Amino acid sequence: MKSFFRILAVIFCSYSIAYGESFSLNTQVVSNVGDPIVIVSPDKLSTNYFVKATFDTNLTFKFYDLHGQSISIIPTPVFNKNKIITISVFNKDKKIFSKSIRLKYTKNRGKIPKLRLTMIAKEILNDKEAIQKERNYLISLVAKANSIDFRPIDFKTFILPSSNRITSPFGAIRRYPNGRIQYHNGVDFSCNPDDNIYSANDGIVIVSSNFIASGNTVYIYHGLGIVTSYFHIGEVYVKNGDYVSRGQIIGKIGDTGIVTAKHLHFGTYILTGSSYMEVNPITLVSSVNSTIQYGNIVNKNGKSEIIHE
Repeated sequence: MKSFFRILAVIFCSYSIAYGESFSLNTQVVSNVGDPIVIVSPDKLSTNYFVKATFDTNLTFKFYDLHGQSISIIPTPVFNKNKIITISVFNKDKKIFSKSIRLKYTKNRGKIPKLRLTMIAKEILNDKEAIQKERNYLISLVAKANSIDFRPIDFKTFILPSSNRITSPFGAIRRYPNGRIQYHNGVDFSCNPDDNIYSANDGIVIVSSNFIASGNTVYIYHGLGIVTSYFHIGEVYVKNGDYVSRGQIIGKIGDTGIVTAKHLHFGTYILTGSSYMEVNPITLVSSVNSTIQYGNIVNKNGKSEIIHE
């Protein structure tokens, strides 16, 4: 049975510059924590072109070929003191385009909820040294995707990995039993009624292993600098190096790792040249799908459909 999640398509603003290049941005204002900024050029740009953002000038974001166009995705940081982010495009060392984006995050003013973890999860949480060591190792594994040249011939729109109810959104602030306060860097789905986990798009599995905090874990690289993650899996059906198709069942929703109950934690990340940054999965899928415009995704009413198969 197909479920449809209708999300407003992104209206792109175009800018032309003296050098002849033109670029389109998906937004002029970032309203939600972790929303992506998507830059599109109608031309196929060389590898000399890249993007930088003022929130961290040490990071660089590549342009990727998409059906003859070039696309670069810039994640916005969850914690940012400035209300303006400036995005700049470079050709080698020469800045050829620059645009400022306003941040209008809604502050979390309510009471911070405390997570009710399982007894096993509480024991795991206390082993801070092991968790940090494992996190550093996982970061190094995922960062290797920067060297993978995966370019699907027919880049498809993304789907969500589950049609179940979302129980925790991206950016939610939670308090752990040990007192630590942390924002949620993904989206949680309940385990009912469908406990299957579906690959968000065609891609290559870059991590399939068990970790202390995230339990049975899968990371998939899809091209365009986009990586998706799937945490707390019960049964895993894929291994490192496997090629997967959009909608392929990669596992069952479980309760491995640090959890309150059975659920799927779905994360999305953008590669940054040597590392990666998390981004809001819901708005990333909406923005990228609006750019791809695959099939009849964008309809006459200006709305796009995220299709879960």
